[in-house]
Amino acid sequence: MSKDVYFVTGINRKGDLIASKNRCWGYYFDLELAKKHVVDNVTDIAEANYYNYTVIELVDEGILPLETKEIQWFKYNVDIDKYEECEKPEWSYGVCNWSIG
Repeated sequence: MSKDVYFVTGINRKGDLIASKNRCWGYYFDLELAKKHVVDNVTDIAEANYYNYTVIELVDEGILPLETKEIQWFKYNVDIDKYEECEKPEWSYGVCNWSIG
C-alpha cells in the first residue's frame, strides 16, 4: 500500500524570463502540513524572494510519472514574508513534474 507524496518546489520566475529555476524543498505525506509550511515560509523557502512561486504536487511512484498533479500554487508576498495561494500562473502551462524535473 503506497501513501500519497506531496512535493514542495520553489520556482524563480520574474518578468519575461524564458526559463525558470526550480528547487525541490522536500516532501510531505500530510497535505495540510505541507500547505501550512509553505504559507509560513518555513526554513525561508522564498530565500529573500528568490523563489517567488511555490507549487505543491502529488507525485506518483516511478520514473517521470505522467500522473503528477499540481495541488496548489502559491506566490510569495514580501511584505508579510509569507506565501499566499494563487491561481496557476499562465507561464507554467505546458510544464509538469516541477519537483522532479
